[in-house]
Amino acid sequence: MSVKREWALMKARVDRLVALASIAPEANEARAEQERSAFTGATKSVGAAMEAFMTRFADSLPARAAHPVG
Repeated sequence: MSVKREWALMKARVDRLVALASIAPEANEARAEQERSAFTGATKSVGAAMEAFMTRFADSLPARAAHPVG
């Protein structure tokens, strides 16, 4: 898969993650905990996918993107 196509898919995942973060938890504490857990899992998954993307395409990315600070 090309870097451009994979980046588009990565952006879509990040957009869904942002949308998930913007959903206010229900007043029901059990439901809120489920939503926090889902968000935590999704965040870890996107982070791992970003790291894999950066590793696979390090030679195609600008230096600042391939080797971010922090």
